[in-house]
Amino acid sequence: MNQAYLVNILLTILGYIPGIVHAVWVIAKK
Repeated sequence: MNQAYLVNILLTILGYIPGIVHAVWVIAKK
């Protein structure tokens, strides 16, 4: 598990929408 994956888990726990936004951002950044 990399740092981005851990951050995504935390954001998803805090809120569904932030988790989705972060996931899209990480994918788009590649």
